[in-house]
Amino acid sequence: MTLIPIAKPVRIRIKSGGEEHSSLESLKRNFCLEDIKPLLDGRLIRWLQRLGKKEQMLADKLKAFDTNRLEREEGMFAFIQLFFDQELDAAHLRSLQDVAQHWLTNPNYQRNGIYLVKAFFESDVQWTDLTLAKEVYKKRLFPTQDWSAIFKGFLYQKDPELFFIYGKLLYEGIGCTKDDVTGRKYMNEAYSLGWEEAGTYLKRAEDQSILENRNLVRKAVLEIIRKEMAIHAINDRTPIRFMLYSHLRDQLLEQFNVTISSRDLQDYKTAGELADFIVKRIPAETPKNKMTLKIDLERWKNGCTYTNFVTNEDCERLWQLLKTKYQLEIPFSALIGRRGRSRLIIDYVLSQYSE
Repeated sequence: MTLIPIAKPVRIRIKSGGEEHSSLESLKRNFCLEDIKPLLDGRLIRWLQRLGKKEQMLADKLKAFDTNRLEREEGMFAFIQLFFDQELDAAHLRSLQDVAQHWLTNPNYQRNGIYLVKAFFESDVQWTDLTLAKEVYKKRLFPTQDWSAIFKGFLYQKDPELFFIYGKLLYEGIGCTKDDVTGRKYMNEAYSLGWEEAGTYLKRAEDQSILENRNLVRKAVLEIIRKEMAIHAINDRTPIRFMLYSHLRDQLLEQFNVTISSRDLQDYKTAGELADFIVKRIPAETPKNKMTLKIDLERWKNGCTYTNFVTNEDCERLWQLLKTKYQLEIPFSALIGRRGRSRLIIDYVLSQYSE
């Protein structure tokens, strides 16, 4: 008897999303377009033909599909529809963004949503769905994306969560130019519309701001005290009682609007102890406090786009701060005219301010 050798069928390896698949359902649960596109050279069709009648029908549809359509949104949606026709109909999904949003919020297809959104951005598709944009942002899929620019296009919808997210991005300067004035404005708007998280965030930010102010004030007070001590060749470990209290009192009154008697000053032995005492006596931050203005100006300088050159945007941010917080009607042109150096602008603003 003659033996006729039978060749084994060549195994076709189908991998998507980092996993190898042996069934259509497995592939659908890890449906990565970037992994599937290379398989359209014929391997995916042959693999489907070996699985069963249902898969054979899908293979026939794939044969007739023009892969060049994958470069366009409608083509990508049509391709997904070949695999998920029943699921899309059941969920009433009519666009690629509908599919992405549905997948991202569905635990069974969340990875598919991530894959699709990444392909979405690579295709440079414009966001038209706010819910989807927020979902993608929350999952931090694209941390380097300028989300403030994306969300700005949705502000007309007056969505409270959007106002909070947009305001927070501006306030923290995440992926965009820092603008705490406008950021606070939108977070306050979100809170007024009932978004409680905005109120919590603003309270925490205010507490942090007060703490930072106190630290800056303490640093400034220490500098004044140590300058006085240097005049009299006194170091930090030498009792303060040898200092000329009258001169120190004058400086504290001028810069911090606080009056402290010589008797109070004599109770403290070191510069650090005295600074802590003085800071506790300085009034809480008020809009018409010159020290507060100095602190805000220093923060503005640190937040400028460049070290040695102030941009129009930096001037705009400062102009808004001075107008809203300090009621300083400084002409915008005056700031622009001095934009070469931040120090020129700061000196000019202080010269225009009076208690």
